[in-house]
Amino acid sequence: LVMKVLAALDQTAAASSVLAASHEIARVFHADVAAVHVVQDGAERVRTLAAQEAVPLRELQGPPGSQLARMLEDDDEAVALVVGTRARAQGEREIGSTALEVVTTVHKPVFAIPPKLPAGFAVHRVLVPLEGSPSTSSSYPVVDTPEAERVDIVILHVLEEHMLPALSDQP
Repeated sequence: LVMKVLAALDQTAAASSVLAASHEIARVFHADVAAVHVVQDGAERVRTLAAQEAVPLRELQGPPGSQLARMLEDDDEAVALVVGTRARAQGEREIGSTALEVVTTVHKPVFAIPPKLPAGFAVHRVLVPLEGSPSTSSSYPVVDTPEAERVDIVILHVLEEHMLPALSDQP
């Protein structure tokens, strides 16, 4: 089974950053990179970028969030999805509605990448949010590569207020 990291590309300039980050993330996973594009406003720019990078491209039709989530979940070789964020004023970043739908739907890692990738981008730390159920806790792939040993994994256990133990709900 050949693992792959899916790069969710769109027609914006951020697609280059998503693809570059996908290559770095794939290196950590010892995986290949494959691009995916949900066609809404054409695909020429995405096709050109994928061809320049010699990355296979799959084009999908339909609602972007659900199509990307379905592809990631249904593809046994796919270990992660890389999506772009949007730039905002003062250098802030925002995850878009499509990426947010994927992040909150799938049980595989999703990496949100800024529109302009910093020079020398490398994966040093990964945040893994878990709510504690067996299905989400066991769904993240085990990364057993020499590169993964240099990545800090931070587990974030999210509790809703009604789930807080009595000793944890006091300041």
